[in-house]
Amino acid sequence: MNKQNSNQIKGRQSNHGDFYLPVCLSHLGKPPLYMAVAYWGLLKKTPFTRDDLSTAFHITVRRAADVMTYIYSERQNCITSRKSLVSIGSGHSCLYLQILAVIEPAPLRQAYQPPERRRISAYNKEGQQELWHWLLTRPVKGDTE
Repeated sequence: MNKQNSNQIKGRQSNHGDFYLPVCLSHLGKPPLYMAVAYWGLLKKTPFTRDDLSTAFHITVRRAADVMTYIYSERQNCITSRKSLVSIGSGHSCLYLQILAVIEPAPLRQAYQPPERRRISAYNKEGQQELWHWLLTRPVKGDTE
């Protein structure tokens, strides 16, 4: 079997693309991309750029930049990172991210759902027929027969 195919991880949602899991992370199973990147960065022990990430995980540079942004802005609760912008001249800068610590995120708790309510009909069929008969045959105000 092709080594690249064995480390290919399918996205969990239709809008999540596939990515390649580096061999040094094969013991993780099938982690989400952001966790794989966090562990990879922790093992690397040096700052990395979106280009490094794109090459290591076989993803687009745009997606690599998005994952880096997600890690340092949305996942501060489980990933400790340091970002730095390095000026590379002519008004351009390059973002470097260094992963300092990774804590496995707690599993999502199931939201509380009250027990299902059973709908019980207030009237049985005979009761409904009696009610209809009464409504149709009752005297109407002002009706003098």
